[in-house]
Formats: sequence, C-alpha cells, structure tokens
Amino acid sequence: MQISRIAMLSLLPVLTLCGELGDPIEGKIGFKLFESLKFINNDPIGSMATDQQWLNDLLQSLDADSLIWSFTSDDDILETIYTVYFPSTKTNEYALNSFRVHQEVEDAWMDKQGEFFTGVDTNDPLSDEQWPLANISVEGAWTIESGSSNIIVGVVDSGIDLGVPTAAPDPHPDIAPNLWNENGLFGYNFLNPDDEPWEIEGSHGTKMTGLIGAITNNNEGIAGVAGGGFNGDSGITILSVKVGVYGPQNSELLGRGIEFAVNNGAKVINISGGFYDFHYCEDDDPDDYFRDFPYLSYSISYAMENDVVVVTAAGNNGWDVSNCCPSCDEFRAAYPAAYASLGQNIIVVTSVDEGDIKVSNGNYGNFISVSAPGAWMRTISPRHQSPYSGYGHTNATSAACALTSGIAALICSVAPQISNDMVKDVIVSTADNIDALNPTYIGQLGSGRINAQAALELIQSSPERPTGMDIDVYNNHPHITWNANEEADLVEYKIRITYENRIGSNPRFWTYTYETQYTTETEYTDNGLTLSWNGTVYAKYKVAAMDVIDNISLYSSQVSMGPGGLNKPSIPVDQPTEYILSGAYPNPFNPSTTIRYGLPEDSNVSLVIYDVRGLVIQTLTSGTQPAGWYDVILNGETADGNTISTGIYFARLVAGEHSQVIKMLSLK
Repeated sequence: MQISRIAMLSLLPVLTLCGELGDPIEGKIGFKLFESLKFINNDPIGSMATDQQWLNDLLQSLDADSLIWSFTSDDDILETIYTVYFPSTKTNEYALNSFRVHQEVEDAWMDKQGEFFTGVDTNDPLSDEQWPLANISVEGAWTIESGSSNIIVGVVDSGIDLGVPTAAPDPHPDIAPNLWNENGLFGYNFLNPDDEPWEIEGSHGTKMTGLIGAITNNNEGIAGVAGGGFNGDSGITILSVKVGVYGPQNSELLGRGIEFAVNNGAKVINISGGFYDFHYCEDDDPDDYFRDFPYLSYSISYAMENDVVVVTAAGNNGWDVSNCCPSCDEFRAAYPAAYASLGQNIIVVTSVDEGDIKVSNGNYGNFISVSAPGAWMRTISPRHQSPYSGYGHTNATSAACALTSGIAALICSVAPQISNDMVKDVIVSTADNIDALNPTYIGQLGSGRINAQAALELIQSSPERPTGMDIDVYNNHPHITWNANEEADLVEYKIRITYENRIGSNPRFWTYTYETQYTTETEYTDNGLTLSWNGTVYAKYKVAAMDVIDNISLYSSQVSMGPGGLNKPSIPVDQPTEYILSGAYPNPFNPSTTIRYGLPEDSNVSLVIYDVRGLVIQTLTSGTQPAGWYDVILNGETADGNTISTGIYFARLVAGEHSQVIKMLSLK
C-alpha cells in the first residue's frame, strides 16, 4: 500500500462534488477521525503504516491500495479527513461498516462520481468552498430574497465572536452589520447578564451564526444563507443569546434564552445545541418517556403561541430518538427536538452528506421534519481562537439546523406575517425526496433535504386555480364545495357571489348584488339564502385561493342555483329617490314589452297606454302602491282583447303630483 499526501486545490475536498451526483465509486471511501494520525512509512501492508494499529489492521483486511489526506491545509480539522482506496472485490458497504464500528472514527462516507464542487458564485473569497449552499439551491432563492433586516433570528447558543474579551466589543467583520444591537449590547449573556455575549472558550454559536447570516457579496470570507447582498437586501438581523459555554448549559437557561429571543422580536429561533435524557422502556405510555423540564416546556409553548419559528437539531449519536432502543431497553430523548413528539410544531433537522446520504452520527426518527447538509463545511469562527483569520469549519446536525434556520428567515423576509406552522409546511413540502438514497431510513429523515429555491418560489408564486366546484342544498341553503389546494403557503379562499334579483321577466330590469366571503375551509354554506318556491334570486358562486403574501389564483369555474328556487330577503334593493318612468324593454316591441317605473313613497298611481290619436289602449296600473320598483307588462293587446297594430304608442305615468310620458314603437 502506498501512503501519500496528494496536492489538490486549496481546501477543496475529494468528497465534495458539483452538478448531479452519480453512483458511488466502488473501491473508494472517505472518513474522518476524532484525532489526526501519523504516517510511519510507505512500506507495503503488513508493516507499521500509521501510528494507529486498529487502522493498520483494517487497511490490511481491505487489501487497501493507498491512504491519502483529502486536503492540503494546516487546518487541524482537515488534518483528520482521509480517503482510502481498495480493490473492488471489497464492497463500499463492507468498508463503511468496517470503519464506522471503530470509536476513533467520527464519520465515514461513500465518494461519488462527478467533478470537484466550486461552491456558490459570490465575491466572498471562501464562497467557492461552500458546497452546502449549492446543495440546497440557495443561489436560486437569492434571486427572490436574500434577507431582510426586519426579520430577527435568535441564535440561542454559546455567544458570538466580539473580538478579544479584554478589549471593547469588536464584532466579526463578516457578521457585524447584521448583529442585533440595542443600547450598545449585541445580544444577551445569561451566564453574565452585565456583559456582552462573548464567545470565549467555545465557538459553536459563532459558527452557527455565520451559516445563517454572514454578510454575502461583501468581499469578505463566506456567504450566509440569509446574509443579504442581492436585490438591495440588507440581510437578516442576528440576536445572539448566550446560554452556555459550548452550547446550552442546562434546560432552564435554554428556556430563558428562548423566552428572551421571543420577547425581543425574534421571528426565527435557532437551537443547534441541546441535551439528552434517558428512560427505561417499562411504561406502556410513550408520553411518559419524556421528562418535564418546566421552563423549557414553557418557553417552547410561549414561542409557538407568539408565532415564532423554532428550528432545532436532532442530535449526533446515530440514534433512533423516537423509539426504544431494543438492545439497551432505553428510550433516548433529545431535547428540545423531543417536543416535536409532544405536539409542538417545531422544525427538527437531521444531517446528510454531499450526496444526500444520512451522516452516520445523525439521529433519526419519525418526528424529524427535514434533512440538511451536515458534513464538514466552511463558516466563521472566533478570531481570538483561530489562526485562520476568523474562519473555520463545522458539521453535524448543528450545521444542518442553522442552514434550515437561514431558509426559514428567507421565507419570513418575503412574507413577514407568515405563521410558524406555515413556514414549517413550506420547508417540509418543498424538500427534495431522498428516500431512494437512504432505503434503511425511509420515513425517519423527514420529508427530504431542504431546498431554498423551491421554498421561496412557492411563497412567491400564485396558488393554483381551485378545482372540483360543486353545489348542493344543506339545511335548505345553497352549499358549495371544492377540492383543497396543495400549496403550503395557502391562507384562505375568496368566494365571489353574484345575486340576480329577477323581478319580472325582462333582464334589463333585474338588479345585481355582489358579495365576497372568505373561508379557510373547502366548503361554504350561504345561510342568508333560503330555498323558496316563489323566490326571485339566481345565485352564482366562484372561488379563488389566496396565499400568505396575498397572491390570488384565477377564479374557479362557476356554480349556480336558481332561478325561481331561491329567496334572499336580505338582498339590498336600491329604493327610488324620485318618481321615474325609466323606459320599456324591448323597444321596438313585438308583441309585448315591459315598462319599469319607480316610486319614492307610497302613491296613488296610474299607468295608461295611449295611441297617437290620444285614445286609451289599456290601463296597466290604477290604485295606491307602496314605494319601490315596478315592472309591468304590456302584452300586445288592447283593453278589449284586440291585437295592437303597428305604430307609435305612449305610456303615461301619473303618481302623486308627478306625470311622465315615454314613447314606444310596435312592429309586426
């Protein structure tokens, strides 16, 4: 076996690929160790090749051809990532399982066919290494929205890089303009309420913040998912809430941090850290497996009640966190992710690699919402800890959670009034299905791998036209139904109703009334309209769908009921404000016509038809009538029953002190 260090483009890993990934390359896998190993010599297998005997034995069992570093860098993290080549007589699955059983191995993966990945296209120097942003199609999302400063994302974690703690706060330059700042404070420190949320010993909070909201297109470092930089967008606002040194210190501090973020305007809360609790599987009621952490339980409910989107990591133990462990008879609950099993509408995220294969240490279960990239990726890092000018790497479900929070922030930037459950529905419904790539975990990695572009396109586009319109009778009222739209951002349906009050047989004199109703259901009962044999109302209904940013679909096909079968007493009919003889329709007529007149008050009325000689042809109305509109038919006959001949006729209305005449023409 040959052991060598291969020179490659700086920091471009063998395992990261661009374009559409193909089948795994047989005889080649990558793996990462918790600690770097040392190469002893290049002698053939059988002699001491590295300083790790377990690895030497494993390489020999695989008949390995070569072992190489996947990177050329002085970064301590990248020093622990390797690629091994072996004959195709040994399967990739066999090799993966052989590595994953060793406690020294943090992760192992199959390499895929393809070309080296080049990240996203921004002017940020390190963006060409940010393969996760390309995998989740964030560039397509940026053409729609790249982040609004009106959207506050609370990162409840271990603080933020504010420079050297002994000096004045100096935020990391790739995040500074996007940091929340109130009364000179860049967040809140629950470990020391009188101080800034410095990240001193740890780096977790800073790294998650970078993935969510590092400034994009600023010629500095990396790009964040919602860091602005396109279309004049400023980027979201990051509220750093420190609740521990390396992550949440305890459940109460985590709960208080969530509450603080809610009270200070956070629309999205990222919780990439958490803790575990264990229970023996003795109780028949699964709900009893979850222990009550009062302040954390309260804060999660408080966030839900205030319509805040809560995104949390599934954890990194490779456990099924929704069922009892058969071999150990324990139920292992990850918090706060476990609250999803208790009915809270939080977003729980697990991790996949560059090829959308589940990362080996990512937890899984039936309450996982989605998956997101969780293999090693670029982000910012506290400058006082790192020799790399404030940039490092991160991974696991923590990173997957942060990327998902970034998409949630983009959605909220487009639709600020969107509900938390709708944000979740949009992210879940637009994820790319990865079941075929993970047949062992079908139904346990959520709906798929997140897709930023698809999520924002769904928000931006108008709903589909409602289909399946139908009408029937319910409790003697018209009742319409239609098929439900499938858009995750659907808010309600708009019902357009037209009432035709058909008084008389002449359409020219019918009155029309329009109403608009709204409903979140897929049915509507018109309780104001009652079936009646002597009714005069013809009712027409059509429906449009509306989404969270008030996009409206085309109206559905129309359904109707009537005429003659409906009566709507509440239909407002405009009363005449003066005496009026409005005309005859049709005119000329053959053999009949309808004459309309209006009375502003109760009146003694006479409507008489005369010929050109002044002779009375017919008296149509004589007597007292209440105020209102009247349609009277001249049926084409004289008072003695003879047919009216061709010629000119006059209709004279006398009502009270008012008199008016109109001319009509009879044609044969």
